Amino acid sequence: IDVGEREQASNNSVLVTGDGTSMNSSGSLSVGYEGGGNSLMVSNGASVSSAWGYVGVRAESSNNTAVVSGPGSIWRSRGSVEVGLSSSGNQLTVSDGGLVATRYGSIGTGSSASNNLAVVTGEGSAWSNEHSFYVGEWGAGNRLEILDGGHVYNDRGTIGAVEGADGNSVLISGYGSSWSNRGDVSIGYYGSGNTMTVSEGGSVWSEDGTIGDGTNSINNKVEISGTDSLWNSGALSVGDEGSGNALEVRDGALVSTRSLWIGEGVGAISNSASVSGENSILTLAGDFYVGASGNSNELTVTNGGYVENEYGHIGYRERAGGNKVLVTGMGSVWSNRNSMTVGLGGSENHVEIVDGGHVYNDYADIGFHTNSINNSALVSGVGSEWISRG
Repeated sequence: IDVGEREQASNNSVLVTGDGTSMNSSGSLSVGYEGGGNSLMVSNGASVSSAWGYVGVRAESSNNTAVVSGPGSIWRSRGSVEVGLSSSGNQLTVSDGGLVATRYGSIGTGSSASNNLAVVTGEGSAWSNEHSFYVGEWGAGNRLEILDGGHVYNDRGTIGAVEGADGNSVLISGYGSSWSNRGDVSIGYYGSGNTMTVSEGGSVWSEDGTIGDGTNSINNKVEISGTDSLWNSGALSVGDEGSGNALEVRDGALVSTRSLWIGEGVGAISNSASVSGENSILTLAGDFYVGASGNSNELTVTNGGYVENEYGHIGYRERAGGNKVLVTGMGSVWSNRNSMTVGLGGSENHVEIVDGGHVYNDYADIGFHTNSINNSALVSGVGSEWISRG
């Protein structure tokens, strides 16, 4: 079934509405194959099923829309639902308890698919994927918004999958809104300038998480802000191989993870994590590495932020140089339940505790191995303290 098959076929619409009403396609269902401005509405308990689903197929097809709205309303695809296969400016909206159920999903599949949008909004509204989910698989500037109690479910989630898949974004905002990844989530797998924002009580769940995975994956960012906003994950990496990637936790938000690596690979440079504001917390069940192998990576704890972990390392391996931790401001804390090292294997790494900041640990070492040189620590300002319990 094609709604708007040819390029000149524009502004056509299909309405499927009412409990028990259904439309079934044994093949694909396309809203705008070549044409633009076409629409599909599924509402009031109606159902649509297809082998594959597309909102905007060919490059010349744009500004097509699909809406699934109301309790019991469903679009079920045995394959994928893709918003912008090769085209731009298309939109899928799931609202007021509607459901889209697929094997896998994508927003901005092809390299020419830009500025497509999916919105999942309202309590009970969901886009459920059995397998992977992409925001910017090959395309740029695509968006997913999960709002006001909406949910997205998938196995692995990826924002900006390949080089050139840049500037894609996911927003999870509002109490009860969630993005649940049964597998890993990657913000900038190979793409750059991709973002994930969690605010106003939204949450993200993932097995593991990476911000800036590939060598050329740069300037990707995750921001978790506001009371009750949460990212709960296994291991996290900020700059696995990429550079200039960032994690920000602020204004009372919480990130809970098994371990955190900032600048994991040798080429992972100038990646950062910051925890800012009272009741903003970054908590690790295991160890924290600021510059595992990379250079010039940084952790900043400021304005009452709190970081806790098992072992803490600044400049872990021999090539890890010029990495830094800054703990500044009254009530700002970096708490190591075990030991902390500045330059376990690397050189010219630094910890700075100023203006009332606090660092706690058992044993501490500055320059551990023979080749660990020119590592340093500074404690300055009223109320600043570094307490080693060992």
